[in-house]
Parts: sequence; C-alpha cells; structure tokens
Amino acid sequence: MLSPLDYLRQLGSNRWGSPFESGCMYYPGAYLDTGPLELLLRSRSANAREPFDSFATAIYVDINITEELIWQLVSRIKSIFQISTAIPFPLVPKDFGGLSVQNFYPQKNDPFFKSESDYASHYESDLEEFFGSKILFPELGFALIYLKGEGIQTYRALLKQKICPNILVLQDHGVFGFQRATFYRGSLLNKAAKPMPQYLYIDVAGEPWAGYKRVSASYVDRGQDHQHARCLYVRKSKVNKAVLQMGQLP
Repeated sequence: MLSPLDYLRQLGSNRWGSPFESGCMYYPGAYLDTGPLELLLRSRSANAREPFDSFATAIYVDINITEELIWQLVSRIKSIFQISTAIPFPLVPKDFGGLSVQNFYPQKNDPFFKSESDYASHYESDLEEFFGSKILFPELGFALIYLKGEGIQTYRALLKQKICPNILVLQDHGVFGFQRATFYRGSLLNKAAKPMPQYLYIDVAGEPWAGYKRVSASYVDRGQDHQHARCLYVRKSKVNKAVLQMGQLP
C-alpha cells in the first residue's frame, strides 16, 4: 500500500472530490499536532518541488487552546515549510453565521447528548475574551482556523453553517489529554457527520466509521507529540470513483 501522502498525490486535482474543490481538514483535540497539516499541504503537489495546485484550510479545535499556544503552532508551521509570513485575524462566534459562544459547547438540554450521562457538564461555555484565530499563510495558499470549543459540538455548529470538511483527523487522546469525547466508530462525532466526509485520517488503533475503506499504509507523522501511527480511509462510494480515475488502487 502507498503512504497516505502518495495516495492523495496519485488522485491529482480530483483528490478532494473534483478539480473545483479544495482540501478542508477538521481536527478535534488537535493541540499542537502539525502532522496532519503536512499531509493536507504536501499532497497538493506531485512532489516536493512542484507548486501547490489548490488552496487548503484546516480547522483545529481544542478546549485547552490559548492564543499563546496557537502562536507556538504557527512557529512550527513556519519552520517546517520554511516560510516567513503568517497573517493573523481574530475570530468571534458571530463570524460563523451570527452564532454565540454557547453554540460551540454541548448544552444540558440538547437531546443529541442524552446518551452520554452528564457530558455537557464537563464542557461549560468559556466566556473568556479569546475564542479563536484565523491565520493566513499566503506562501502556502493555506488558512489555519483555530477555535477554542468542544470538538463534537463545534463540528455540529460548522455543519449547520454549511462548512463541511472533506477530511477528518480522528485521534482519541483520552484522560491524558483531558478529553472525555471519543471520535471512533459509533461515537457522537460519527453520528453528527451529515454529510459524511470523504476521508478519515485515523489512529490505526481506532475503529473507523462504517462505510469507509482503508487505502493507505500506516504512517507516523513527524509533528506528533505522541508517536501514533495513522492511516487514510476513504468513503466506499468514493473508492469506486477513484478506481475509474486512477485505473487501480494501491
């Protein structure tokens, strides 16, 4: 099997669904993990020497993020890709269709969370001044959106605003990451995903969502704080289309 990067490169300009779409990654519980960003960005060229062929966006979400930590992540990105420019823009909840900060946290009276006892009580709305940032990297044709919120409810809020990422990073960090949420098969994130994303980039120890097929070898991203091997899964309906475009799968 190919690596996750080589698999996406083989798909060429159709990797995100059509030549007119661009990569949009969603990563709940991301903290300072740059590994998936390398997959998202480096897959846009046939090799490391050719220019990127499309714009890309990554939406990172973490309940523990701060403005200072985001700038640590920005510094890592600039170092990895050897660039000098990063342009910040502050974000507020109203930037997302007029939402309030409570829309990015589970509420106790929301029936969606009733299957998880007292889940909402562990994620009280954070009314502090900082909500998030958008960082533009013009040299990379890339925007990083980093939001302070709960990963599942934030995803639901984005979907309601017609923001539909086409690749999700699924990594359960557990109690050591101060995270109660789980993201693998049958999780609330899985149930919230309507429409379903095209790709899952998932820890090999995790169970993928139903309806997805593994298409890459396992790979340990360089930017991880923990050495978890990940692999790429694609929706089965998309696999058939890829077969027609590529002639064969790895």
